Amino acid sequence: MPDSLFSLSVPATETPVASQERPSPTPRTAVIVASDRFALQGIAALAGQVHSIDSIEAHDSLDAAMSGPAAALIIVHAGTSGLTTPRVAALTERRQAGALLAARGSGGSGVAALRTAGARALLTGRETPALCASLFELTLAGGWCWPAAAGIDPDESGLLPRRPAPAFGLTARQWEVAAELVRGHSNKVIAVALGMSEGTVKIHLTAVFRTLGVRNRATAVARLIPVLGATVSPGEQGGERQ
Repeated sequence: MPDSLFSLSVPATETPVASQERPSPTPRTAVIVASDRFALQGIAALAGQVHSIDSIEAHDSLDAAMSGPAAALIIVHAGTSGLTTPRVAALTERRQAGALLAARGSGGSGVAALRTAGARALLTGRETPALCASLFELTLAGGWCWPAAAGIDPDESGLLPRRPAPAFGLTARQWEVAAELVRGHSNKVIAVALGMSEGTVKIHLTAVFRTLGVRNRATAVARLIPVLGATVSPGEQGGERQ
């Protein structure tokens, strides 16, 4: 037999070494459950904008979502049929979910059940797409964001960290800037809205971040929403970050 492989000579002095294949990274899957078809499509579209999510499963019932590989994130619409805390807990256990996120529907019982099951954040339906993406990323990173406007006091359960004190030590002007930040506005939009320069906005935001003990906008919003509430209205759009 010739000393060749696919007609390429193999030098006698070299010993072939088997290549070590690196294991492929585990895909990060988001599982979405909603009985309402439009809610299911809407949440799936929002999740599709999150770069850290590799694949999306969409199910119209909790039973249909029970089987499958481990999920990085499970998002359950509060209006899902047959939604109870034990069933949601069973879903997160079976799918080995890294995090659970709630999406608000009509009525508060579903939201309460999801929160009791360990939901770390709540989509109220009034967030901008950019803020939704930040909430997804925050939840995937192990953070939490439960707005006071949801009508369920975060202090009622030990599943989530206690709500921060309302004062935070911010000045009145810093609160105004913080409120615009929660609405998803860019520095340029905040400057126009509050009648100040973009440089002054940056100074106030730096002070807000330092007081809250955070380093970026998404985490600051997560800390502020439980106090300010989800104040983003449906028609508001955030501009590019400066």
